[in-house]
Amino acid sequence: FLWGEEIPDNASQDTAILCNLSLSGAVLGSEFEWGRRNYYALATHDTSKCEVTAEVPAEVSLKINGKETASGKAVPIALAVGQNTVLLTAENARGEKSSVTLRIERAENPDTLYTDPYRPILHFTPYRFSLNDPNGLVYNAATGEYHLYFQCDRPVDSAYAVENNQKSWGHAVSRDLVSWRELEPAILPDDNGTIWSGSCVIDEENVSGFFDENTPKEARMVAFYTYYGGTKPENGLCSVGVAYSEDNGNTFIKPFDSPIIPNTGNMYQPGMRDPKVFWFEDASYENGGIWAMVVAGGRAQLFTSSDLIHWQRDRELCYQDGSPLDSECPDLFPLAADGDGNNIKWIYNGGGVFYLIGELFRAEDGKLDYRAESAPVQPVNGISELFDGSGLFPEMYAAQTFFNDASGRRIEISWMRDRASIFAKPWYSALSLSLEVRLETVNGRLALVKYPVK
Repeated sequence: FLWGEEIPDNASQDTAILCNLSLSGAVLGSEFEWGRRNYYALATHDTSKCEVTAEVPAEVSLKINGKETASGKAVPIALAVGQNTVLLTAENARGEKSSVTLRIERAENPDTLYTDPYRPILHFTPYRFSLNDPNGLVYNAATGEYHLYFQCDRPVDSAYAVENNQKSWGHAVSRDLVSWRELEPAILPDDNGTIWSGSCVIDEENVSGFFDENTPKEARMVAFYTYYGGTKPENGLCSVGVAYSEDNGNTFIKPFDSPIIPNTGNMYQPGMRDPKVFWFEDASYENGGIWAMVVAGGRAQLFTSSDLIHWQRDRELCYQDGSPLDSECPDLFPLAADGDGNNIKWIYNGGGVFYLIGELFRAEDGKLDYRAESAPVQPVNGISELFDGSGLFPEMYAAQTFFNDASGRRIEISWMRDRASIFAKPWYSALSLSLEVRLETVNGRLALVKYPVK
């Protein structure tokens, strides 16, 4: 039996397949479906055990966590706080097997959740599990909230989550860029792949056509993210998806069944990912500017669009010496040198570990281009497998700036990687403080200078 195929006619006889699954003491995220391999369930913090009941065809044996049991029999499962994995395996007399993974999350005690002694007070941490790249940083002026999405491995109710790669977009909000409130994950995997890094914009003019008048202009949030893997080879290893929100960023709607930028045959390189979208204002364009996207995960590339849906690739980017510009988690944004609005420079930020100062412009062929005017500057200790660092922790990486800000500042957040496994520490990694980024003259040269936000 192959997952995803039509159920064979003799499935009721000896096909090694799970026929039903139910729980007592915990709540399944979705009903049982033929052929599905992953399920997720929730239990309250005071639930120490639950019962799992699975059914298989008459001539098939069933094991739950390696122990043989009868079809239809309720099996007690002890629940530790956090994630509990239950493996259900069906096997027939010919040795054919299939397995289903059930992840049951027992909630933390809300009275003690943020009191463990190793948790930072000011730096954002997930309630448990791990985080990495900050994603989709955007300000919603309609509600006065800053939105922080982030890569997380929190278990989600998705048939497409992959073992050891169940990445989705976690979510937190703040009104002051200091105190954050974590919400439910916002964008989940589908058959195009798991959800990796990306960004958000505000589509005030509704060029995408996604919104109606029920969504305030300031709240028209559109997310761009990396699809990784998936079940569609024509997408390539990495591709770019889009989603939009009609409820102030709490949930997102995926309007298309496929990526808006497929990477067929890995034509844009296998690692093409981490789309950062921004508006480039230039009077030479019909609408006074163009939507731009920078992607990397290898050679940095520029795409442009007039409607946030149809994109064309304009350029592959280079360092000042003409060599290929490579990085992950790219960002490209303007800053006024020493506050001078007549002297705007564009900063290419390579994962927050190095940056270039340069110019973004529309070239003679009509396409968008970037010209580096400085050598790369590495101001922080990047992750050790990609950059020469001090070898000390924490390692800083995957910086992203907000698309917009209530006061017009350029605000940045980075991932602070944490590998410490300590008893009573259920979370891994934190995010940096929110930093205001400025371009100032230091010792006679322009440099990025960062300040904790007011």
